[in-house]
Amino acid sequence: MKKLSYFKCPNALICDDRLSYTARRVGCVLFAYSNAAGTCKKAYREIARIAGVSIPTVAEAIRALADCGYLTFETTKRYHRAISGVGYGKNTYTVNLEALEDGYTRIKRDVFHYELPDSTFVIYATILVYMGNERRAWPSITKLQKAAGAARSTVCAGLKLLKKLPTLLVQLCQKRNGAFAASSYHSATVFVSPVSYTAEPADSVGADPRPSSHFYFTIKKLLLQGIEHIFSYFWVVRNFAN
Repeated sequence: MKKLSYFKCPNALICDDRLSYTARRVGCVLFAYSNAAGTCKKAYREIARIAGVSIPTVAEAIRALADCGYLTFETTKRYHRAISGVGYGKNTYTVNLEALEDGYTRIKRDVFHYELPDSTFVIYATILVYMGNERRAWPSITKLQKAAGAARSTVCAGLKLLKKLPTLLVQLCQKRNGAFAASSYHSATVFVSPVSYTAEPADSVGADPRPSSHFYFTIKKLLLQGIEHIFSYFWVVRNFAN
């Protein structure tokens, strides 16, 4: 069975300021790779690889998530040939599916392929919460700050990094009197390769030299530029209409 490219994440988990940014990111990983019954069986090492954190950090985050009621876990034991004895195996995690009943957000699993700081990851997820079922939202920095439980400087630093994401278009909105309004965020549905957004283009040193890689990179770049121009023209027309 082919895995879905999206997963459901509780809005309460994304905006829970009792948890650290890292704990919320680890919680997203567990919700992303759990089955329909809410069960996830992954080793600390695998969770740490997906979340981009250390193994001790994963262990600490899981304890915090359990204390806040987002999951329960059971420790298993198995025979290890290397030590010729019984040792700990993979834990069995059961996420709280009831948390989805209070509202959830669909997030693409590709987000774990980007080398985003934990705080920026939470800011990105918070923007998706405001989008809901739409592909556009206008949350102000103050709203993002309150929803994510982050400092204003943290939100501004995160937005600076998010402008580089190929799946999110950040557009500055300016009023007719010259004052800036809340920024506009657009969710763009484009092909995302499983590499970091900080990777070099296909024609750079150390990148994939195959012509097909360069072709897909060029097509994706032109597509994003076209979408950005369309939204820019729409913004100009809307302002003149007002």
